[in-house]
Amino acid sequence: ASSSALGSVRQSAGASSEAPAASFYHAVSTVVFKSVRYRDVHAAARTSLSFLPGALRGLGIFANYTRNYADQRRGGLVPHQISGGASYSWRRLSTNARVVWTPDTPWTQNNINQYREGRTLLDLSASYKITDRVSVSVSGRNVGNEPHRRIERRPEGRIVANEEYYGAAWSMTVRGTF
Repeated sequence: ASSSALGSVRQSAGASSEAPAASFYHAVSTVVFKSVRYRDVHAAARTSLSFLPGALRGLGIFANYTRNYADQRRGGLVPHQISGGASYSWRRLSTNARVVWTPDTPWTQNNINQYREGRTLLDLSASYKITDRVSVSVSGRNVGNEPHRRIERRPEGRIVANEEYYGAAWSMTVRGTF
């Protein structure tokens, strides 16, 4: 969208014309690997809510969508992924919360009755700038410890063939600039 169109949207929403424009992008790619054609489409939107008063000015929101497909069935190829969340920055502190959803996903190339069950994951991160040259950050992926379930469709119904809990993945970083 053009900046004048975004300005019109901001004006009609009652926001200041000086509010930063939202950023949007999309990408399309095609890759051929071992005679299989893979394609994906990615769209993303992010905006800062700097028109909010006081400490809320550091709030931002984002959303992403990815569509993957191949011209042959491929196990583990996630057909859709939707994620979104919020970020917040105040003085030297930055935080981020993100939710990621994936639907049921084919798990093998040959057996159409096996799939990985859809799931929703929560990721969190925070960083603090101790000085202009030193910062510390922590991030957690799948902090709710959502399981990885492989499901089989059988004549007697759906059964859980495998269920694994990997736990949350936490990391801490100390960064220095010299």
